[in-house]
Amino acid sequence: MMNEKSVRKNVTLGATLGYIAFFLNVLSGLFFTPWLIISFGSSQYGILTLATALVNLFVIDFGLSNATTSFLSRFRAENDKENIEKTLAIIYKTYFIIDAIMLIIFIALYFLSPLIYKGLTIEELELFKKSLLIVAMFSLISLPTTTFNGIINAYEKFAFLKFTDIFQRLLYIGLATATILLELNVYYVLISQAISGLIVIALKFFFIYFSIRVKPNFKSKATKEFIKTVLFYSLTAAFITITSRVSFHFVPNVLGALSTTEEVAFFGVAAMIEGFVFSFGTVISTFFLAKLARINKEKNSIEKTTKLAIKVGRFQFIVISLVIVGFVIVGRDFIKVWMRGDSLYTPVYYCTIILSFFQLIDAPQSLLKNKIYLDSNKIKYHALFEGISTILTVALAFLFVYLFRENNLNPSIGAALSILLSRLTAFTLKNITYQKLTGVNMKRFWHDVYFKQTIISIVIIIITLIILKFFLSEFDYRLRFLFMGSITFIVYIITTIVFNITNEEKLLIKKIFKKS
Repeated sequence: MMNEKSVRKNVTLGATLGYIAFFLNVLSGLFFTPWLIISFGSSQYGILTLATALVNLFVIDFGLSNATTSFLSRFRAENDKENIEKTLAIIYKTYFIIDAIMLIIFIALYFLSPLIYKGLTIEELELFKKSLLIVAMFSLISLPTTTFNGIINAYEKFAFLKFTDIFQRLLYIGLATATILLELNVYYVLISQAISGLIVIALKFFFIYFSIRVKPNFKSKATKEFIKTVLFYSLTAAFITITSRVSFHFVPNVLGALSTTEEVAFFGVAAMIEGFVFSFGTVISTFFLAKLARINKEKNSIEKTTKLAIKVGRFQFIVISLVIVGFVIVGRDFIKVWMRGDSLYTPVYYCTIILSFFQLIDAPQSLLKNKIYLDSNKIKYHALFEGISTILTVALAFLFVYLFRENNLNPSIGAALSILLSRLTAFTLKNITYQKLTGVNMKRFWHDVYFKQTIISIVIIIITLIILKFFLSEFDYRLRFLFMGSITFIVYIITTIVFNITNEEKLLIKKIFKKS
């Protein structure tokens, strides 16, 4: 087992690589994907997207990767190798069953595709079927290997995991670029994706086999109670994962039924930006499960958990606040630059702020969620709250979209509000129960994590918006975006260091820069 010094080093390096991977994904999404669309045409690229979307409807993690991390972290803290091997055997067997079911579904979809997609031409249908074969085959291979991420997280090898993310993205971009330059068929883009994915899967397999040295024991006989515990946890975690993001798949359909396709487009762009914020806020969300499992076995575990939750929460809130503050100030200009002056930017701007606000307050509580995830008896409460949030989203989406449409307001903004209010309801319920479920003092947590940085952020937003309105309103929006974006970043960093960062955190920052 790694000592605490090695764990801290791995967390620091893993977080750094994680944020590099995040920015690489954002940049490739903003610049590389449009190049692919221009090179192959929106129609052909749309076929690839259609095939991928169809497969993704059926291929989900089912909570098994999360179960792997949680159970292995707990058993590793107890030095219980036998239960680690049993857990992996159960999870792999479950994945093999899911794979068999998925194979039957994909075969049916392949042969039924002419009936499902009657609007496609013969050439488009042939391209779709080839694309479906590639995506389906890769998904069937990769689905059971999502467990690899859970194993690597449980053994706290975060730097390697994030390195593979960067490597896979760069390899895909390189192969896809070659596809464009060599003027190959568009489905070679999917082959590029599959090749890069398979290489990374192989790297993870060899890393687990030779470095971590853990494997499933298929001959071991687990009790029915143990199997039931693992499967119940996995299904509960899957329910949480699905319900927490289902709103973004359901709400566009409400907009499409009650509003216009233009409003669906507004919401879609805002949801994509919110997805970036979500990814940014969850880079280190699973880094501390193993440490929490160890703390649970120590004396004074509640106080140690509280200190760790505050330390991690402060970091996440400061980082995400920077993104949100920056977007509030220069978001209009950013969207305008990105959309090349398109007038869509106003509703997208407000939708993005509304949708992203939840990530601002929720992501800093990731460690509290992890604490609950370690207890298979408590995770059901989290699932209950997510279920309530989903039901509220369905009801509020219809109501708000209708009311905003009837009052000549943007229905997309009403749709975003329906998601925010339903999620805030679940968030409130969680915070009421967190102290009882985790033992963490929530008043202390809220004060230490949110209070000072919130004041700093509000002051910066008010001052900069006044400057924008009265002094820079006539500036070219591209220059204003660069200038105010840079000023906001510098002012935010300086004021945060001066007014919020503790002496302990300053020493830690100095150590990191000295080592780098």
